[in-house]
Amino acid sequence: MKNHTDITTALQAAVQAVAARLGTDIRVSYIGNCDSRSDHRIWSVRVEGIRGGFYYNNTLGTPEFRTENLADLLAYVENGGIEETIGKAKGRWDADGQFHSGYRFAYVKDWRLDVTETPEQVEAALAGIDAIEFVPRPRRVRA
Repeated sequence: MKNHTDITTALQAAVQAVAARLGTDIRVSYIGNCDSRSDHRIWSVRVEGIRGGFYYNNTLGTPEFRTENLADLLAYVENGGIEETIGKAKGRWDADGQFHSGYRFAYVKDWRLDVTETPEQVEAALAGIDAIEFVPRPRRVRA
């Protein structure tokens, strides 16, 4: 079994390989903290340039994994999970190319807030990923 550092290194490399292949900005991110006794981080992969979801201005993200399950996130990335996440987001567009639920292409900016990709560049980079039809989950009716 790989240790945490090896998995993190492999995850970063896998994400950068997908970013290079797709031609857009994709990053590993985590939230939370750790110390010598515990690790409370939650890890995910973020696709810059697609906005939407629960918070209107966030980036498109993969499912989240705790540090002890980081190998599962690596497997998700290596097995096409980022492309699947993008396809599911694209499946929320209507026929006019507009996202349902606030999803849209957006500018990608660096830490200085300089634009590194326009929405049109992001759309072109991700054009080869097919949309996965969005099927809303039925709402439960309480009796």
